[in-house]
Amino acid sequence: MFQLGCTTQSVAVVAAVDSTKAVKYQEEPPKVFVGVRNHEFSEDFDNGFFNSFAVASAQCGVETEIYFVSELDLENDASDFSRAGRNSNADAYLQVLPNGGTKNGGQIVLLEYEANLWHTPIDGEHQKVWLASVEIRPGTGSAMWSSVGVALGQALSGKLWTDGVFKDCLEP
Repeated sequence: MFQLGCTTQSVAVVAAVDSTKAVKYQEEPPKVFVGVRNHEFSEDFDNGFFNSFAVASAQCGVETEIYFVSELDLENDASDFSRAGRNSNADAYLQVLPNGGTKNGGQIVLLEYEANLWHTPIDGEHQKVWLASVEIRPGTGSAMWSSVGVALGQALSGKLWTDGVFKDCLEP
């Protein structure tokens, strides 16, 4: 049967997640400030990431403050992001940035992200304690960016748990 106006949609799928944790880092940060920039400035992505990462982190007893980098931040050398991070009094800072991707015939077929976690000791310099790279195959249709945000949030929170950065999780 032919249906006019129907579109096929699919959800984003995490293709690969690789990470490394500093062997000496054994703490679980009670509060993490997360700075996120997407390939596109999309409220749908922001909502999808926030809902998946914040909920998963809370299940691990980790409070998160998530800041989405805007085009204005980029024009101002991310001064608002830096100021927000300093004012958050977080125990760790997670930076999530786009790191490339692949198009095929004008359609995005792969998105790459990198993430770095810095521990903030009371009496010292930030120390990079965890890093990850994530590859996502985006879905299609109107919910694409929301789906990518959800997939990225789940991939990062899950990997922080399996790597032992988030320790007291209810579920992976």
